Order: sequence, then structure tokens, then C-alpha cells
Amino acid sequence: TPGSPLSYLTVFAVYVGFDNENWRVVNRIAPIFATIYVLLAILPYMQLKEMGDINNIAGNNPITYFMITTFWWVSVASIEIAHKSIYYKLWIVLLIAACAFLAFSLTLRSWMIQSALLLILTLTQINKSKLLKAILATVVVVAVIWGIKQVAGSSEMQDEVDAFNEKLTEDTRSQQYDNLFEAISIDQWVLGGGMNASYTFNSVGNYKHIDNQYLLLLFRYGILLAIPWISIWLLILFKRKTMYDLSAVYVVVLWLMALGGLSVYNAIIVNPQNILLAMVAGRVLYQKLYYRNNVLYS
Repeated sequence: TPGSPLSYLTVFAVYVGFDNENWRVVNRIAPIFATIYVLLAILPYMQLKEMGDINNIAGNNPITYFMITTFWWVSVASIEIAHKSIYYKLWIVLLIAACAFLAFSLTLRSWMIQSALLLILTLTQINKSKLLKAILATVVVVAVIWGIKQVAGSSEMQDEVDAFNEKLTEDTRSQQYDNLFEAISIDQWVLGGGMNASYTFNSVGNYKHIDNQYLLLLFRYGILLAIPWISIWLLILFKRKTMYDLSAVYVVVLWLMALGGLSVYNAIIVNPQNILLAMVAGRVLYQKLYYRNNVLYS
């Protein structure tokens, strides 16, 4: 809503990303924060693993939150990675691998998909040579597959492997979508039901949330707010392919996929990732303006 803190923070974050000097600072600290957050996720996970309580981790818990926040910090760190040192590139790849490991351990299918996509996109940015890109991507993907196979064959990870295999064939969303569309009338989709809007979801009763944030915007605020908000993000993607760096656009695509329900526990609320991705949007806008002023009209 116009008066919410997120509205003001989003505008400020876009400005930060639009300014070249501010963006350099954000891009420089991103891997540091990604490392901090991944340690905040891995250390308690290992402690719970030693205590034998790992099966009690479920739902939106602190470890999951730290893993998701790590993912978005490392996504920002991967932007313009082609201009970084080999040590920086290795650092980013290891952080993405850590996200994939945590997603597997927490049986979060969607975040494994996101981690795989981010890894592929990052690898394609590392070297300008198409041949080297293909060789590097193949080597890393094979190494990741081998690592997952080794982990899956370890008796110490058997609980996680069993839980993940069970989750692979589980449909956790179709019933929720059915309940939502059955409960909500056409006029509420148009006008919105407000912050307290709810629907009946199985045995939960009145439920106020859904992972698909586009539907949540329609559900709460109606089409008059949802369509402009979605349109702004889509317009950011319409940039010329001849621009020097598309890595920021790739991160925006991952963000929009996550908001569309691909990734669980990724909501439009006041948290680091919402502010970070607004900065990325500002970066894309800066690149569009730079291209227009210095290339098209030069």
C-alpha cells in the first residue's frame, strides 16, 4: 500500500541501484552478507543433525529463512561477475552450491531448481568464450551431480534423501489453488479483499496466504494495484540484448519466477531480499539509460 514502509524502502532501493557508486558498494558487500547468512543457516543445521533432530525441521523456520536470504545475496553478488577475479568467481560458485545443499537437506524442491538455474546463469557469465562456457558449465554440472550422488549414497544423509524422494512426487499446491478459486468471487479479484482477506484451506480453516504473490496481490488488493505493480517489473525486462551485461536481468527473472510460486516462503514483505531486488531493478534501469544516452544517441 502507498503508506507501507516497503513502498518507501522500495523507492529508495531503486535509487540506490540506479546510482553507479552506490551499486558498486552493494555489489561489493553482497558476497560478505551471503557468507554470513549461509553460516547462520549451516551451523544450526549441523547442530540439529548431530542431535538427531533434523527431521523436526519443517515449514518456514529460521534455517530456511537464512538459506533463502543467502540465495538472494549471492544472486546480487553474481551480477557482473565476468569482471571479477577467479577467486571471487569460485567464492560465488561455492555459495550457490551451499544453497543447493541446504535446499536438498530441507527438502525444498523449488529452491534446488532456483539454485541450479542461478549456477547455470553464473557460469555463462564467467567467460566470454562460448566454447569455454560450454566446457565449464558441463564440468561443474557433472561435478554437482556427482556430489549429490555421493551425498545421497551416504548413510548419514539417509533421512534427508528419503524425505526428498518422498517430496519429489508430492503435489503440495493444486488443492490450495482449487480452494482459493472456489472461495473467491470475481468482484474480490477485481476490488480486493483487504489485508484481512482469507479463504478456507482444507483443515487449516481461514487462511490468509499463498506462495504465488501475484495471486496474493489480486486476492488482497485487486487488479487496480496488482497489474501496475506486475507491469513495472515486466517493463524492466524489456531491454536491448546488445547491452553489455544481462546478468542483472537474469536475477530479476529468477525473482519474478519465485514470486510466481516457483519458490516457497518468498513473499512481498519487508526483508533483505525485497530491498535487494529493488536495487537490482534500479541497476537495470541505470543500464537502460546508459545504453540510450551513450550508445543509441552517441
